[in-house]
Amino acid sequence: LALAGVRFTAGIEFVFPDGMLEPGACLVLVNNREAFTANYGGDAFVAGVYSGKLSNSGEEIEITLPKPLNMAIQRFKFNDKWYSETDGGGRSLTIVDLKATVSSWDDLTNWRPSAEDGGTPGTR
Repeated sequence: LALAGVRFTAGIEFVFPDGMLEPGACLVLVNNREAFTANYGGDAFVAGVYSGKLSNSGEEIEITLPKPLNMAIQRFKFNDKWYSETDGGGRSLTIVDLKATVSSWDDLTNWRPSAEDGGTPGTR
């Protein structure tokens, strides 16, 4: 996927710089690069720093094509009630199957709590 101009338009705010995301590759967006590196090390590919923040009660997340196009690449909702340990309990939500159909991203069965408190960014 050519990333230049691809953007988050719901949930957080971020516009990707020039670059490519290869099939099966993962990247991480952070709100504080220094804090992220101090907590998780430098192994994950950090694509950039986003603004805004996700609602702790769940919300819709949308990623769209570069302007002037306004077509969603991916749109899904999460709910903080899916797993008690991800509702302020220290674990993050982790996708189970990255290749699942777009509609399954709204389903709690395609998500699981992270393996560790604080999440496990950059891993699947």
